[in-house]
This record gives sequence, structure tokens and C-alpha cells, in this order.
Amino acid sequence: MAVVLLSSFTRRCTFCHQFHQRSIPLSSKLTREKSSKTDSKSHHSSIDKWIGVVGLEIHAQINTSSKLFSRASTKYGGNTNSQVSFFDAALPGTLPVLNQSCVEAGVLTAMALKCQINKISTFDRKHYFYADLPAGYQITQHQKPLAVGGEVVYVYQCSHTSRVERRSAELVQIQLEQDSGKSLHDTNEGVSLIDLNRAEGSLRVDANISIHKHGQPLGVRTEVKNLNSLKSIRLAVDNEIERQIGIIEKGGVIVNETRSYDVETGETVSMRDKEKILDYRFMPEPNLPPLVLHTKSSLPSSMTTSSSSFTTSSIILDEIEGKVNKLPDTTRLHLETKYNIPLLHSMQLVRERLHILFETLVTKYDCSPMATSSILLNHYKAFQEAGRSLKEDVLSEMIHMYGSGLISGGSVSVLLEEVSKLDGVVDVREIAESKRLMVVEKDFIMATVEEVIVKNPKTVKAYRKGKTNQLKILSGKVLKKLEGRASLETVNNMICERLRD
Repeated sequence: MAVVLLSSFTRRCTFCHQFHQRSIPLSSKLTREKSSKTDSKSHHSSIDKWIGVVGLEIHAQINTSSKLFSRASTKYGGNTNSQVSFFDAALPGTLPVLNQSCVEAGVLTAMALKCQINKISTFDRKHYFYADLPAGYQITQHQKPLAVGGEVVYVYQCSHTSRVERRSAELVQIQLEQDSGKSLHDTNEGVSLIDLNRAEGSLRVDANISIHKHGQPLGVRTEVKNLNSLKSIRLAVDNEIERQIGIIEKGGVIVNETRSYDVETGETVSMRDKEKILDYRFMPEPNLPPLVLHTKSSLPSSMTTSSSSFTTSSIILDEIEGKVNKLPDTTRLHLETKYNIPLLHSMQLVRERLHILFETLVTKYDCSPMATSSILLNHYKAFQEAGRSLKEDVLSEMIHMYGSGLISGGSVSVLLEEVSKLDGVVDVREIAESKRLMVVEKDFIMATVEEVIVKNPKTVKAYRKGKTNQLKILSGKVLKKLEGRASLETVNNMICERLRD
């Protein structure tokens, strides 16, 4: 299955207006270390004039037990050419048989991404000649695919400020497409062998990349083929955009070509000029009828008389719609609207798979949503990753104490550790008191603040001159003396109040 997706790419962060640190290949790092600070500023200023446009063609293998057009197994790791039908080998007279499970998976994906599903879609032959495609053509959906439109919603986070926002990438179409085989190159023997089991790997991406300036037409695009990881996609796109900017600003022109990404050098390299490639000569696939999708209301009367007459040969959209799982952004929106927590918290709760526990604590134990998300994300996540857990009622009591200001964030991790050592009935407050984890009185905190300020005149002087980062040093010293028995927010407020006098 192929998903064609478009997105725009900008270099400068919309939150902090800076150029974020990226994973740059070694060769690029060495080159940049030699340049002056002035050259670096000029380079960033030059990049900021350009807009990169990226279109991704995502080839995702469908999780089915057999192939799209044959009953051959798709089991991963099978012996070479042990999972090949006569049709896969393109023997004369063999015909494709469409796998209904693949269609259902494609429709399910389209529904999840809010695409417009074509109730009638068609198959085409895409002609090209390569050893891993013995028929000389690939069956795909070119003219009228399974679905069009839709979008992929994701969350962008600024690495400098941690601010987050929702973004989306426009989806062009989803199409069902025959998988090719895999070429195995033996450089020692100077031969190439073909495995027709299936192309290995569950994800392959081709990135189409161009640049242009604001208000100008889109530039000439290049296609970077066969990227097989998220890291490779990011690095390849970064490098190709910088390469194109460099060429144009030196007076050159971008050639419409196919390129590949070299992991060793961190650069894209030319494979072939697209102008020299023969046309794919798309034509309708004569051995497959149009793919017709039904709703229960649109089923012909002859098919509705007996359920067994259509369940094995027809796709019913109504039935598939009920199988669509809740997507991450739907869950994030639910948490934000129902519990009034920020996107940053909802994103982290869903990403760490703590959202179900969060809802249980808030709804069943009446915990504060903000206090709950803070404890789960800042303390309980690490506790859980260490292979430990806590009863919900005990955890909820701890959250109530934190939310009411009886214990500080610094005490929570210690309390988690102490409580986890005990079996049976646990009195969280008694343990906190016995371990001196309860928050101290404000008068005692202020006295400690005063003591730290008196003993650190240079730090105080620097803070008053505008070096606000010195506040972190002062608060750290106060919390150390208090053994974490005060919240950072309270300590910071008291220090700021005292230094305003």
C-alpha cells in the first residue's frame, strides 16, 4: 500500500525563531567548524529566505498473512524464494486474485486519516523493466485510487522552549500496489540474485523535495528513493534542501533527477536523470475488474437476502467503520477538553501510554488533573520504567498530598521509593512524616532563603544586574538545605520577593 503525502518544511522555528541543532553528518560538522561566526549568521540568513516543500510517497506493507494478488505467504524471514506463487513469478497464464483483507486494511487506514473513499476504484499496470519485477509491470492504482484527500495530524515541539502546537500534513491519496521482489547483490562474484518473497522491511519512503521563495512558483523537484527509517528521512531532507539552496545561490540550476541517500557521508547522491527514463505507460489492468465498495444501504437486493452470499466477496464500509481505533490526536483532544490540561501534557501522557491511568485517577479517585499529569510524567513514569508499580489508591493519596501542597515535587520520587518497599495497607502520610518529607512551614522556608542570600552576595548581585539564570543557583541551594521539603515554585517566588526589597 502506498500513501502519498505532502507537507511544507521551514527552517526557522515558529516559536523561538532560531535554527535548532540538528544531527549533522561528520563531514558537514568539520566544514562548519572552519567557518567564522559571521559566515554562520550569513548562512542562516540565506537559508531563511527559502521555503522547502516535501512530498512523501510512503510504501507501507499491509499486515496480512498472504500477498495482495496471490496466496503466497508474507511471513518475515522465510528462506529465499520459498514464498513465491506462479503469479508472483509471472508464469504465463497466471492471473491476480485480489486479497480482501488488504482492501479492508486500506479502507481502515483511509477512514482513520479522514480520506474520501472512492466506492469504485480501478487498477492499472505501471510498466518498467527491472530484475525484481519479472512481469515487466507492476499492478497499482494510478488513475482512480482507493482513497484521496485526508490529513495526518501531529504535534510539533520546539526543542528550545518546549512549546508545542498541532500541525497537519495534507494527504494526496492512498493506493493499493503490488510489492516487488528484492535484489541481492554479490559484489565478490559480480552477480545479482533475486528474491521474489517480498521486498524486506515494513516501511519504505521516497521523498520529493524542492525549494522556492515566498510568492514564487514551486521549484524543480528531486526524488530521494528508498529511505527506510525516520532518521534517514529527516537527514536526507535536510541535506537535499541545503544542497539545492547552495546550487541556486551559486547560479546553478536544479536537475529533475532521482537520488539516493548515502548513510556513510550523510549526503544525497545522483542515481539517474528523470528526463532519460522511459514513460511508465500506464494502462488499465485487464485482469482485474473495478474494485466496488458497498454500504449496507447500497447493497443489491440479491446480496442482502443472505448474509453468507456477500461476506466473503464484498467490502461493506459500515462494518469496517466500526473497527477504526481512536487515533492519538483524538485521545489528546479528549484529555484537553474534558480535563482542561495543556497540549504538552496530553501529548506526553498519550506518548508514554499513561492516559488510561490518568483518567482512572482523575475520575475514580477525584485527583486534580494537573497534579496527576505532573506526578505521572515527572515521577511515576521513571518509577514504572524501572519495572515497579503502585496500587491506584496509594498513588492517588500521594497525588492528593502533592496537589494540596503537603509534599513537594522533590519529595515525590523519595516517597514512591519508600512506599514501594512495603506490602499490605500503606499510610502514605505517616511514611512521609516519618521520612521528613512533608513540606516545612513558610516561615522556615523564608529563613532558609534569607540565609542563602546572605551567604551568596556575588550570585545575588549578578541576579540583580539582570542575569536571571542565577535564580536557579539560589533556589537549588535553598532546596538542598530544606532537603527538598518545599516546592520549587514556592522557593522561587520567595527569593524573587526577597530580592525585590
